[in-house]
Amino acid sequence: MSYANRARVQHLIDLNRPEEARDLARSFLAEDPQDASMMSMLADAEFKTDGPAVALATIERAIALEHTNGTFHAQRGYFTSNLGHHDEADEAFATALMHDPRNSYALSAHVEAILRDPATSRRRKKAPRLALAESRVQSLFHSHPHAAITHLMDSKVRLAHNEFEACDAAARRALEIEPNNPIAHQLVGLAAEAMGDTRTAGDAYVSAQKADPTSSTGLEGLRRLGQGAALPIGFGLFIALRMGVRVGRYTSGLVGVLIVVALLAAAGGFIYYQRNETRRKAEAKLSQNARQILDQDRKFG
Repeated sequence: MSYANRARVQHLIDLNRPEEARDLARSFLAEDPQDASMMSMLADAEFKTDGPAVALATIERAIALEHTNGTFHAQRGYFTSNLGHHDEADEAFATALMHDPRNSYALSAHVEAILRDPATSRRRKKAPRLALAESRVQSLFHSHPHAAITHLMDSKVRLAHNEFEACDAAARRALEIEPNNPIAHQLVGLAAEAMGDTRTAGDAYVSAQKADPTSSTGLEGLRRLGQGAALPIGFGLFIALRMGVRVGRYTSGLVGVLIVVALLAAAGGFIYYQRNETRRKAEAKLSQNARQILDQDRKFG
């Protein structure tokens, strides 16, 4: 057991350098195969590099060494949930909280797992699953009222309930604790976008991207805002084709073909114009800073 070695691996994970963290953790485990905590960090790195199945196998080894470690069981739940085995994930989180009821990772990761799939089977409906997520958030408030993760989970549950103002308020409370938290900025953006406040949403997505340049979620939100509302292209072409078919009933040969082609060309031109107009109006609602970033993304992306 070496706290220095664990610190080195954790530092690489925190820097979002999972490949280096994984390789270093594996080299340390070759020297000390019984270091369960190192296995836990290895599993976190493997989740990002090799996927949840590999990470799950590693954390199972750690649990075999330390049966009552709540964090290990919570990791098992998180990886299992990402594999789509949500009932098994619930059992793992329940075990984690039985061993460590105040474990913030277990509570928050269970919220994430529930929101990933709020109705895990035909027997379960969305409402009771979200109620369980809310109960986990309340446990976080009871045990960790001043932690950013508590308010982030509250914000995510509010978003799942379409309570956008409450989602925004909870995310902003998280930002008071951690001003550069990218997830909090992202949640502010999602809430604002849902409420039709394009300017606030755009600025929030810019802040999210600046807070975590290694993630593209903020930029993806900005791109989505810059496109404006989706156009019913398929429906427009369908109408054009229907008109062409009807005209074709009363014409024949080359004339009918030319009419259909003309209708499709007209529909395509109209859709192209509408798309550009929609994008122009959407971009006009963004702040100058957000527009500049979006322009750079289009130019160099």
